[in-house]
Amino acid sequence: MYVAESGVDTGTCPKMAPCKSLPFALGLVNGTRHVVRILGGELNLGGSPVALYGSAIIDGSNTTLLSSSIPVFTVVATGTVEGVRMSSASAFTELVRVSSGGAFRLAHSTIQSGELRANTGSIEISDVSVQDTNVNSTNATLIVTRANFDRSHIDNSGGVLEVSASRFEAAGVGTVSISGGLIKLENNVFVETVEGRASVNVFGYEPGSTFRFNTIINTSSVTSSGFAVVCADGLDVTSNIFSVNSTRPIICVARRSLFDLVGVQEMSRGEGNLSADAATFFEDRATGDFHLSATSPAIGIGETGLVVTDLDGNDRPLPSGSQPDVGAYEAP
Repeated sequence: MYVAESGVDTGTCPKMAPCKSLPFALGLVNGTRHVVRILGGELNLGGSPVALYGSAIIDGSNTTLLSSSIPVFTVVATGTVEGVRMSSASAFTELVRVSSGGAFRLAHSTIQSGELRANTGSIEISDVSVQDTNVNSTNATLIVTRANFDRSHIDNSGGVLEVSASRFEAAGVGTVSISGGLIKLENNVFVETVEGRASVNVFGYEPGSTFRFNTIINTSSVTSSGFAVVCADGLDVTSNIFSVNSTRPIICVARRSLFDLVGVQEMSRGEGNLSADAATFFEDRATGDFHLSATSPAIGIGETGLVVTDLDGNDRPLPSGSQPDVGAYEAP
């Protein structure tokens, strides 16, 4: 089914005669026809939420969705939205509400301010860029891959949280807050700009939760006593880079991780840790390129057998059979 701003809500919505509204097209979704494609650069959804049900897929084709509704989408079954741009007045104005066990997938899209919320059910985010956005998950499953979070935040309570191959840029407000659930944070870059502030806060988790092959940066040149990661002891923390210019140890003990010289006290708290000059870690720290330099001390000190790719999708380790590098990136 096809939808366009200039269409008419009648018939079966073929490409040559598109309908005008998403709700009309979604009403035609069945077992064999479940893709709705939007034609044109903008589509006004009006003042009522669009309900996603069945197995509907909305292909936005780089469309800006306009709406005065809060939320824009409600999900009570299974729904996918791809290729759209959405925005709202604030980071806590709901764009998507998942409830009653619904499953929502957002891919290849951009959000400029807004909130995605799941109370039970699931949200899957992939290849998405968000700014000034809050993702709130309560007793739900939240899976984030290949995402770029700018001044945006994940709040997770219970359920399952998996975040991989993503980059987070904070500005004193943190990036991820976790208060329970089974968590896996892997191959991510967390960047904070305000001294003494933790990007990642893990206040509670279930046994089996992991924090591994991440790069945690604080770009401030001011030495502080802030935590690199707020975490409870017992979290499985391995093969990370901590370059945060802080004298305070993290509570959870890390192993096979690289710390800057200010964090030298962490070396003896876990097996296989290393401390070195942060200026030698990355390709170009000043410009935000946190790939490993050719002589980085992060090379070859990671734990084997845990992950098979890095943030860029490169094989880990390189070459095969060697010791993996720590942090989000494997050196070429």
